[in-house]
Amino acid sequence: MNPAEAVQLLRSLEKEVIAAANYALEKQVAVKSSQKSDTGISGLDIVTEADLEVQEMILQTLLKTPFSDATILAEEATASVALFTGKSPFTITLDPIDGTKHYADGEPNFSTMLSLLYAGEPIYTLVYYPTGGWLHRITEAGYESTPPPAWTNLDARDFSQSIITSYEEGPEFKNAWSDTPGELDAYELLFLGKAAGFATSKPTVYDGLPPYHLAKVLGWQIKKHVADQPIFDGKALQGYVVRA
Repeated sequence: MNPAEAVQLLRSLEKEVIAAANYALEKQVAVKSSQKSDTGISGLDIVTEADLEVQEMILQTLLKTPFSDATILAEEATASVALFTGKSPFTITLDPIDGTKHYADGEPNFSTMLSLLYAGEPIYTLVYYPTGGWLHRITEAGYESTPPPAWTNLDARDFSQSIITSYEEGPEFKNAWSDTPGELDAYELLFLGKAAGFATSKPTVYDGLPPYHLAKVLGWQIKKHVADQPIFDGKALQGYVVRA
């Protein structure tokens, strides 16, 4: 399977990925969360039963395809992760519910994120917000998205002249992360054109690729910590700053 075929295969599986994300939406009213780590950042430390179920639904779908030989980097420690052989040159990263705290608090701004990497660079990214069906697809052919849902209009903040970040501080950056209901996170602001760029020094492999991949496809300025190296070294992502 070559890279173009791999991207086409993932596109053919989008209905299953979207169905898994929509399942999380169905469970949101009664979802229960628990502590999985102790970083001190509430958005990173909790997990819900839906995170685990959605991840398994997507992994079970992938295991029925040639992607069973891919390397899987999934955020949650579920049983199916160990079933992938890692024999192929492809790596799939998965965050079953990005924005778990928003999800557990009953807010709409949570998503399912899946990326495909080849030779250290993303060649396919899907970000899907089930509340309102807001879909973003990034491939070498370009960037596609569906119209933003009404809940994205609740945040009046505008960072269109600023480089935003979620958890970090810096003289040229503005921290856009918020616990306030109705306020959006950095990725949503970026997708809406309400930010001039995005910066991260330590992106997680599960959810750190969308801004970088978006910038790469749209021809934005990209500054990686190590300019002549791929964004992914086989284990982790390097930090980066992108500017529209």
